Formats: sequence, C-alpha cells, structure tokens
Amino acid sequence: MLTRALAISLGGLLLAAQPAAATTDGICFGMANVPPSDDLNMRSRPHAHAPIVARFGNSSEVILAKVGRCGRWCRVAASTQYGTKRGWINAHYLRVRECP
Repeated sequence: MLTRALAISLGGLLLAAQPAAATTDGICFGMANVPPSDDLNMRSRPHAHAPIVARFGNSSEVILAKVGRCGRWCRVAASTQYGTKRGWINAHYLRVRECP
C-alpha cells in the first residue's frame, strides 16, 4: 500500500538521482537503450504494467545500486532528493557501471 501511495504522490515528477547507497553485491548500473525523449521508469514489481515508483530523465546521470536478484528485471535502489527509492527496472535499460 505504501508503494502505491508513493507512486500516486510522485505522479509525473522526474527525480534527480544522486549516487546510490552501498550495494550488497557491489554492482551498480547506469541507463542504457532509453530513447532521448523518454524516461527510465522504476516500478514497484517486475512487470511492465506495475505502478511506477520513480522516473529518471534520460539526461540524468542516475546510478542504480543492485539490491536484489537480477534476471530479466533487476531490483535496484537510487538515492534522490526525496530519499532512497527502491524498485524494479527491466534489465534491457541497464548497463553495468562503476559504483561511486
């Protein structure tokens, strides 16, 4: 329920990401394959129709920390001006990068 409330309260708000919190696996991701005029959506569950809990503008240098399993979808976290957001992102839109 809290995730749904968070998704509703954020609405169409784009988040400015800061370096991610420490990861359990020491793996971080950046954005990949996101069209220039599109945003990267973080979802509450690993499904394309799950509620969006955060959106990251394509021009942002978002760093996403791996915080759980990763297959077709990856469980990640990002530090934003609104606190740490956790959710799922389709692996097609992620690229491994160095953690800060």
